[in-house]
Amino acid sequence: MSTESFPHLVLVGARPEIVGKLVGAPIALTLVDRPGADDPFVRTAALRTFTAGITDTESLLACVRAIHRWRPVDAMLGLTEFALYPTSLAGEALGIRVNPAEAVRLTRDKAAMRHRLAERGLSTTAYRLCAGIDDLRAFVSTCRGKVLVKPADGNGGRGISLIDGETTLEAAWAHTARECAAGQVLAEEFIEGHEISVETMSAAGEHRVLAVTEKHTTGPPHFVETSHELPATLGDLERKNATAAVFWALDAVGHAWGPGHTEVITYGDGATVVEINTRYGGARIWEMVEFVSGVDLATASARALLHGLLPAVPEVPLAAAGVRFLTPPAGRIIAVTGLQDALGVRGVVRIGEMSRLGEVLAPLTDYRGRAGYVLAGGRDPESAAAAASRAASLIRFQTVASAGEETSMSDDLRAALAEVLPSVRRDLEELIRIPSVSADPAHSEDVRRSAELTARLFDDAGAPDTEILDDVEGGRPAVVARFPAPPGMPTVLLYAHHDVQPTGDPGKWTSPPFTPLERDGRLYGRGSADDKAGIAAHLAVLRLFGGRPPVGVTVFVEGEEEIGSPTLGAFLRRHRDKLRADVAVLADSANLDVGVPSLTTTLRGLVDCVVEVRALERGVHSGVFGGAAPDALTALCRLLATLHDDQGEVAVEGLVVGKASEAGYSEERFRAEAGMLDGVRLLGSGTIAERIWAKPTATVLAIDATPVADASNTLAPSARAKVSVRLAPGQNVDAAWESLARHLRDHAPWGVQVELTRGSLGRPYAIDTRGAGFDAARVAFGAAYGKDLVEVGIGGTIPFIAEFADAFPDAAILVTSAGSDPDARVHGADESLHLGDFANACLAETLLLVELARANDRSRPPRPI
Repeated sequence: MSTESFPHLVLVGARPEIVGKLVGAPIALTLVDRPGADDPFVRTAALRTFTAGITDTESLLACVRAIHRWRPVDAMLGLTEFALYPTSLAGEALGIRVNPAEAVRLTRDKAAMRHRLAERGLSTTAYRLCAGIDDLRAFVSTCRGKVLVKPADGNGGRGISLIDGETTLEAAWAHTARECAAGQVLAEEFIEGHEISVETMSAAGEHRVLAVTEKHTTGPPHFVETSHELPATLGDLERKNATAAVFWALDAVGHAWGPGHTEVITYGDGATVVEINTRYGGARIWEMVEFVSGVDLATASARALLHGLLPAVPEVPLAAAGVRFLTPPAGRIIAVTGLQDALGVRGVVRIGEMSRLGEVLAPLTDYRGRAGYVLAGGRDPESAAAAASRAASLIRFQTVASAGEETSMSDDLRAALAEVLPSVRRDLEELIRIPSVSADPAHSEDVRRSAELTARLFDDAGAPDTEILDDVEGGRPAVVARFPAPPGMPTVLLYAHHDVQPTGDPGKWTSPPFTPLERDGRLYGRGSADDKAGIAAHLAVLRLFGGRPPVGVTVFVEGEEEIGSPTLGAFLRRHRDKLRADVAVLADSANLDVGVPSLTTTLRGLVDCVVEVRALERGVHSGVFGGAAPDALTALCRLLATLHDDQGEVAVEGLVVGKASEAGYSEERFRAEAGMLDGVRLLGSGTIAERIWAKPTATVLAIDATPVADASNTLAPSARAKVSVRLAPGQNVDAAWESLARHLRDHAPWGVQVELTRGSLGRPYAIDTRGAGFDAARVAFGAAYGKDLVEVGIGGTIPFIAEFADAFPDAAILVTSAGSDPDARVHGADESLHLGDFANACLAETLLLVELARANDRSRPPRPI
């Protein structure tokens, strides 16, 4: 359709929602907005779009002059607060219809407006412009009641404060003076009464009431608006007085064209205008007007300015509407939940302008302390308000104290965690006291007690669904606690295990292994690092979030990791739906060094077996038969020696070598951490990282033989040993077992008989670290530790990783440390946890959940305006 014959309207500061209302109207529409505010929808809805400094009169005038030359402009309308006056000045300079600049100036200058109203004999309140606190104190002394102070040139309710006696004067002055751009404070006598706003449309100086808004605030001292309803509940006389006061005020300031939003206090048989705004009412009032009256303010404004026509308003409201602002505690937002429940409340139209994760919410002293709104409709104002309030009550913002935008998210969360960690430390020590040794049947009840305590801790942390699962034959009890994902958010699986290794000789421990004890910043005890610290880290994170994390969380605490997770595959198959996740965090590895956040990206696999060598039917005298008859123990020793060559390289054919990460690991450091004695040479070749992360190893774990104390002159008829082989990433575990078995059979000396009993199998794994989950981890761990996240390998085996990767191939798997480091001595005597790195790990995991939620939040469409 040609727009040549349509009147030409220029909108300044056009919002997409408003522009959308004008699509299809018989108007030639041109839009002017600030640089960087380009919107694809706006571009397609207008004839042309231009950019200019819309709050700068000269910049806007130059832009509109060019538009006027291209196609004559019939009218202009400013749509943002600070563009109203420049729009009027530019329009008047070019002879374009606009609301008079003097009317806009008067309404922007509160003192000038009050002076004008008083000049015209209209009811107003006593006031004074105060340049300093002494001026304010002098004015207060002349008033009989309370005094309200506000910036003389402010908007949005910023800087408002009530003075109720001398004790509140200085605080009120300080609060208001901070917000005064021009340096002057407007003080006025406070009017007690019913606060409403009257929404109007004007054409050629004629005014029409479209709706009246009921307003609710926090009350003194700052009167922050918390909710609105339309239509307001007014008696006939109150409505008449309010309407008359508004029309007289609009005439007094010279308001002639377009929308008006006028705030009024009614009382007894009177009404006083306190604010006039030559624009739509904010906070969704413009949308609520359409609900109630059917009047679309965008179209009505265009018709008024272009044709001098005012909209028809029904005598009986078509419906009612209510808006409730979200006012959570001040601080940094770390989680938002309950949105889906809120959207399900009958009558809710929209939830919008939500503050984002990571933003710092100001105290509720003005609109900056609000975090969004709920808009609802209903048959009457009461039902609309009830729906909005009910929905708002279901939305939970989790905040932590913040010193403001000058602090970082990690700073604020670290301070919040400091309050949580003492209780978590107590729970960790209680877990350590339980000797949950999964390899020893004598401790089966302790393993169950450990699972029960773990389940109770996560249940107390707010998990809606916590279970102890031991329904796989032969399996140990596992704990699964689920925190459902907010709509559209990912689910993160947090893994740890509650079983521990045997202690070995208690005499080698400095303190009893199941009595937690802190020494030199480390917590000693079996399981302190491996892996009850993982349980405690997950607990700390969920406790900080108050049981409402920003993403879905499934906690999975295994009870058989230390015996190779033999039933894990069956467990995953049975409980796949309960454990399904987008990201898995396995807090069961170690950092490269204290204070160095590390992501384990390669893990060696494992095969082990018991090899038994038999040479004789029975033990015989070594003097009588020795020299001709072999003894089994010597044969076993010779067989075990063939596992390595003279340089210490594994000599089993068929085992592959992988590729190690580039993390630095010096020989000096390795020797110290391994406790190698002076003069003992390193095994194998290559860098330390290659040898311990990317090459196979062969280790004799134990030998069954006659103890020295019981020795006699006897040839041993049989002997056996347990052999463990670690496998490099890329190795097929079944092929590795075949290679090991073949080697042991082929290298048995003197024809002795060899019997092999296969033990644990664990596949090696290499992790692809590309993707959003890993990007979030790099941000989170880097911020928590103050150092970049490094990728490392680990010589150990975590069977869960490969099993979980098979079950959920699309999940990002993050293998992290809950504070374990090379000095932790896991599986050995004096196992310990570095408490500083434990705190860092808790912070990193907290930040990870927030980062994953923020990444998802940023992927959503822009917030409604």
